This record gives sequence, C-alpha cells and structure tokens, in this order.
Amino acid sequence: MIRKLTRRQKRYILLGYDTLIVPISLYIAFGLRFGDTLPTERVAASWPLFMVMLGIAPLVFVAVRLPWIKLAAIDVTALVRIALTAAILGASAVMVSYILNLGAPRSVPIIFGAVFFLLALVGRNVAHILIRSPWRNERGVPVAIYGAGSAGLQLASALRQSDEVRPVVFVDDNPTLSGLLISGLNVISRAQL
Repeated sequence: MIRKLTRRQKRYILLGYDTLIVPISLYIAFGLRFGDTLPTERVAASWPLFMVMLGIAPLVFVAVRLPWIKLAAIDVTALVRIALTAAILGASAVMVSYILNLGAPRSVPIIFGAVFFLLALVGRNVAHILIRSPWRNERGVPVAIYGAGSAGLQLASALRQSDEVRPVVFVDDNPTLSGLLISGLNVISRAQL
C-alpha cells in the first residue's frame, strides 16, 4: 500500500504524522509531569500552547527537513535531525509558554521534546517494518553476500532497497561468525553454501 505512493505523498504523510504527534506529545508530557493519566484541567489551562505549537511545528519540520528522512535510512544523521527537531520544539514550547504567561511547569517542554523524539522515531520504525514486513510477498532474486563485515552490512542494506534482488544469507570464512544472525541474515561458511 505505502510502497505505491510517490515520494511527495510519503513526505506529506510523514509531515501529517509528525504534526499529529505534537499535541499527543504535549498531552503525554503534561500527564507525565503531573502523574495523571487524564490531565484535562492542566491541558485546558494551556490550550493556547497546543494551538501555537500546532502552527509552529510544520514550519520546523520543513526547515529541518524531517519528512525527507528515508524510512529505511534511520542512521545517526537521521537521529540527530529528529533530536534537533525535538530540541527546537521544546525550546519553542518554553518561549511560547513564557510569552503567553501560561504558568506551565518548565519541565513540561523538556518532557514534550523527549516524548516527541520517541514517538517520531517509533513511528518511522513501525512504518518501515510495515513496508518491509517479513510476511509480504518477497520479490527479487535471492542473493548471498560474501563477507559479513562492515562492507557486507552496507551492501545488504543497499540491496534491501532494491526490488530486483533480495539478500538472504552472508557467507564468511571466519569460523567465529558462522551460525550468527547479523542484520537479520544468517552467516554460513563457504562449505555450507
């Protein structure tokens, strides 16, 4: 289903998801701060914060290029970009709270940033798992990768993006690696091949 979407459509979906988790993260932050599962009174008193953050968030997402992170490429730079977005949103929440004199505790924006980071990361990982689910019809020619080192891992990652080939196993001469599961692929010896 999601694989047939264009890049632009995927970006809009990610932008929508990220925007949706802003009020959810704020609500969870209030709940965690006050130890209440339904902090409705506290949230009602801070409704302007929710509205302003909903307006600011998409601008931050586009500026940081958060929707442009490929689902299959959650690496250190993607984590840094998500963390930067969470920090900017947290700092924005502090400023909005101060400017509007909302009286919300200063810890709420910090918790909000942490919750946003986790929800953004988990959402992207779940989407990637659903797109590349093990139960979907596997297409492509099965291939074995010789070498389970860093170059082999990079090759496996690159080949997983292709519909023409599908990595199924690592072949390595190192006997200590034989029988291990690396990056979701079994490692076998040349003799087992």
